Amino acid sequence: MINKIRTQLERWLKPVRNKIYYLIGKAILEVYTTNSDGLDTAKLYINEDEIQDDVDVFTPYGFHAIPKDGAQPLFACIDGERNQMIVLGFSDTRYKPTGNQGDIFIHNDEGTQIKISGKDVFITCPTGGTLDVNNGNLVVEV
Repeated sequence: MINKIRTQLERWLKPVRNKIYYLIGKAILEVYTTNSDGLDTAKLYINEDEIQDDVDVFTPYGFHAIPKDGAQPLFACIDGERNQMIVLGFSDTRYKPTGNQGDIFIHNDEGTQIKISGKDVFITCPTGGTLDVNNGNLVVEV
């Protein structure tokens, strides 16, 4: 009797469990695209059985980054539905700078970065890089 109740309960709860399971996850970025209408989409490799194409990429106002293939997106599925997937953000440990607690970085894959550390701001351009302010080159020597 108890096994029958348990089996029935598991059967009833399976859809709820799956929706919770599908709410959020990580993947690997295969292709990032900006469509002709300006919308960003991504093709995600979730696991060996699942690849999602044309997933909308959520970008916060005032900030935009185009990740390299192989980055790790964090995705959410609205209402736990895989056909309503959006990318919330990307991480890419291949290019992650090192710093101290409290440091803030804006950086790219070529080593160019702005680092805010305490009361200091550091701008790093690799050899051959240019710092361009108001469409004019700015050279600062200390």
